Amino acid sequence: MPPCLLTVLWVLALPWVPAHPDPFPLLRTERLGPFHVGESEADARARLPCPATATSREIWGADGEWHFALEAHACGVTLGLASPTPDGPARVVSVSVEAPGDLATARGIRVGASEAEALRAYRSDLDAEATRPGEVVVAGSLYGGLVFSLRDGKVTRVFLGAAAE
Repeated sequence: MPPCLLTVLWVLALPWVPAHPDPFPLLRTERLGPFHVGESEADARARLPCPATATSREIWGADGEWHFALEAHACGVTLGLASPTPDGPARVVSVSVEAPGDLATARGIRVGASEAEALRAYRSDLDAEATRPGEVVVAGSLYGGLVFSLRDGKVTRVFLGAAAE
């Protein structure tokens, strides 16, 4: 095949090759109830089902951002937030739910679901290395995904975000 024809075929194929594959697709597509990673603090606050208390902001060396949480204990919801400045607008970086919370993931898994249900729902996204039977189910990865904490075969906590840095 002539070299110029190979070059033309290569250039035509470029639009179908992703420049940077998404390393954490679950963070883009998953929700925990009405909450999702990346939304504004104002939008998330407006959807909290009960009053929340904000923790103090502290800078994290891992990303250089100011982190804090909105803790809504009465409804079992904690929102992790981050801002590039100490007093600036923040965005949601994690969501966690535990009892008495009843928020479900996009695939219907909530506190009280069985380990088998979580495994079945997230089979295609399962992180086999991080998942420990009877303890934790990880979908996506610990660096960006869902973590289902388990006790006695049941989900006790659902976390969406980066559980490790």
